[in-house]
Amino acid sequence: MTGQTVYRGDMALIELFPGVTATNVIYRGGTTSSALSSVAEMWYRSPLKGDQFCTGGSASGELCNWTVDAVGIDTPVSFQGKPAGTLRNAVRGFINLTYGTKEGDSGGSVFTVRSDGQIAAKGIISAGSTVPGYGTVKPVSSVYFTDI
Repeated sequence: MTGQTVYRGDMALIELFPGVTATNVIYRGGTTSSALSSVAEMWYRSPLKGDQFCTGGSASGELCNWTVDAVGIDTPVSFQGKPAGTLRNAVRGFINLTYGTKEGDSGGSVFTVRSDGQIAAKGIISAGSTVPGYGTVKPVSSVYFTDI
């Protein structure tokens, strides 16, 4: 961005027009769910290794039990098998599942569910992958996100 010295990944900018009221909610559950939860706050700090989080994407729905394993990383990304540039200053998380985020989830929410059921926003989904048998007996899926 003009005037910024820090490289960032995906971003979201929302413009509200006069007379338009915004509600702070995100969709929760599967891809066809209409369940909503209130977004009460932005997470109070940058992600740290070991943090737990959830993702919500239009293609995969809500997935929880992700764990942050790296922060501040730069990684090449691809779209439909073709190089699409480099994601910079990203956070990477993993989940021990044979599936994770899918193409079409980029721009989706990264969040933590608070004890009161409301949401603490953490970031925006940028990319993901699944590696069979990576590091464990089980397949591992990873997601890369931009910290808010």
